[in-house]
Amino acid sequence: MSVTNIKPVVVLTIAGSDCSGGAGIQADLKTFTALQCYGTSILTALTAQNTVGVDAVHAPPPEFVKQQLLCVLTDMDVHGIKTGMLYDEANTRAVTSTLKSFFESSEKPMPPLVVDPVSVSTSGHTLLTPEAVKIASQELFPLASLITPNKMEAQMLLGLYGHRHAIATLEDALNAAIILSKCTQSAILLKGGHLAVNKADIMKIEMDDPDVAVEWSRSTSSTHILRGTNDLAESFVVDVLVVSKSGTDALRAPADRIHKYARDRVYAQCSFGVLPCKWKHP
Repeated sequence: MSVTNIKPVVVLTIAGSDCSGGAGIQADLKTFTALQCYGTSILTALTAQNTVGVDAVHAPPPEFVKQQLLCVLTDMDVHGIKTGMLYDEANTRAVTSTLKSFFESSEKPMPPLVVDPVSVSTSGHTLLTPEAVKIASQELFPLASLITPNKMEAQMLLGLYGHRHAIATLEDALNAAIILSKCTQSAILLKGGHLAVNKADIMKIEMDDPDVAVEWSRSTSSTHILRGTNDLAESFVVDVLVVSKSGTDALRAPADRIHKYARDRVYAQCSFGVLPCKWKHP
């Protein structure tokens, strides 16, 4: 039997673990596999959680986070990186400083970096300390190709940059993304919020500004029960960004795939909502 020598696309997630398997590192790796990429991972936090809530968080020492990261970067040709829950100031600094120092001393440029500023979950849990948020905004965001806050995180980041801006409409979301893009010097993907919006609003915005892409949730009521969709979204983004080199494809693919999971209704039952189980890429 012959063996075909295929060089896989290697992608890296730097995030926390979800022992229930619905979010975090576990969701990232499943998504990487579905898109036929080779997933690697750096653990920044261990959580005791399930679909009901987060009971406890344990952060490994920053020296160990740095050691994990160097082990992967010195051995693997990483094509794309996603950061998720970094949890505290020490581990946020460890990740940022290690990425900067490694690629500054390397002949290779830093690959596309998608930063999910995990600080407040959509269920309201605080996942990043205030000190870590400041470090991320000052040191990690400047390295990012794309930053992907949810509505609550976007409002929190706007306040950090001195802008008080409630997000209740599509226009609010657009203005918030523009402000954050100027403050961070990065592209912004603002997720969720279940905003009151119609197709005409979207068409007008996209016609007025070709640099803006809006993905409209056609079936919000069917997706609210899904857990871990933010992690699916960013993992799709980093994979598609690496494989297709297209920013537009990278932004549109996640929503399309998540809606397909919702339609297919292949779920694992759990206490709060359900978890998507169909990971095979079409």
